[in-house]
Amino acid sequence: MTMYCNGPVHAWRGRRGTVLVVLATASAWSLLSQCCTFAVPQARGKLLDATGTDVYAHGAELGMQEPKFSSRTSFVAAGALLAATTASVERLKLQHRMAAESSETEAAPPKPKKVRITAFDSIRFFLIAYIVCGHFITFAAPGPFALKAISQINVVVGAFFALSGYVAAYTTTENAERAASPKLLNTPPPKWFLQRVFGYYPLHLLVLLLFSPMFLFSDVTFSGWPTAIWHGFLSAGMLQAWFPMHAEVWNAPTWFLSALTFAMAALPFALPVLAKQSKSELRRTGLVLFFIGLLPKLGYCYDHQAWGMLEGAMSPKAMPNLAIFNMQRFNPFYALIEVLLGAVACRLVMLDGAKGEEKAPKTNVLSTLVPLLGMVAVVVLRAMGVLELSDLLTRVVPSDRQRSTGDWCVGMELKAPG
Repeated sequence: MTMYCNGPVHAWRGRRGTVLVVLATASAWSLLSQCCTFAVPQARGKLLDATGTDVYAHGAELGMQEPKFSSRTSFVAAGALLAATTASVERLKLQHRMAAESSETEAAPPKPKKVRITAFDSIRFFLIAYIVCGHFITFAAPGPFALKAISQINVVVGAFFALSGYVAAYTTTENAERAASPKLLNTPPPKWFLQRVFGYYPLHLLVLLLFSPMFLFSDVTFSGWPTAIWHGFLSAGMLQAWFPMHAEVWNAPTWFLSALTFAMAALPFALPVLAKQSKSELRRTGLVLFFIGLLPKLGYCYDHQAWGMLEGAMSPKAMPNLAIFNMQRFNPFYALIEVLLGAVACRLVMLDGAKGEEKAPKTNVLSTLVPLLGMVAVVVLRAMGVLELSDLLTRVVPSDRQRSTGDWCVGMELKAPG
């Protein structure tokens, strides 16, 4: 009875399901027909973007006809073609991106790590020891040879300017890259200048205040209050190096700080330019700086026939044209040249092994020993009277040539990470 009663119901439901399936199928075919009218152009565009070739245009050249979609089966195939093409294009893009990243990783060598150059501490110690001995050697009543050998401080002091330029370039430019560091580029020049100067100015001012009674007493006694105030202003403002005959007023050694301060003001503008130069360009820059520093000193020695003058062993009154000599000794412009030569030398070392540049030269004990013995030999031969070369030329000729080519720091290699 149940089967009899439910039979018509099931039959009706079966007929209704069949009708619904037929209607859904017809609607699906109609929708697919409309969607696939643009499926082929879309697939064609995808292939063109991915391969750079219009496959249908290429087929037409070979005598093939572009397919016509006149049946529902063809529309289904077109839809499948679009889906497959889209997936293939995305896969190709992913593979291309991964290959590009892999090639960049392989091509870019690890950037050398910046390390503290501890050798500079030793160099500074020996230079300072020599300069201090040179200032006080006369109190020991030395013989002629010892006096001439220890008092060549005007020659040695140039190394401090070169070291200052080297360290400034080392800390503000990139290793193995022709670029300045972001910190240098993003720091305004006045701020960069003040950060460097205030590394030594507070101590300079403190010493000046502590000893100002002594400086004032001597200046007021021999020159009067106006001159004493003027000298105090020059010393406090670190401007004395611009005045050749008064560069050593009050605290005499601070003429070095006066000249260095001017160089620090110029470095924020010079270092980004040097950082972009290749090794060949840096060598040309060093050569130009070398001749700029050499010519005025050569002119002084030629005009006054002062080829073998040892300033430390002579009385100031015995110096020919003392004002011109002091200008070339103290003037901040010449200090800037030595600072820039130190920066050039640093960049030559930092570009060792960079892209398009030669690798770092092999070094050994002789790389440091030979230049050191050469410098000592120059000092000794001048003291013996064998080498007739004035302080000015001794300071500029051997040292500046070495600094401009990077020879003097060839042993100071930059270590790679790990």
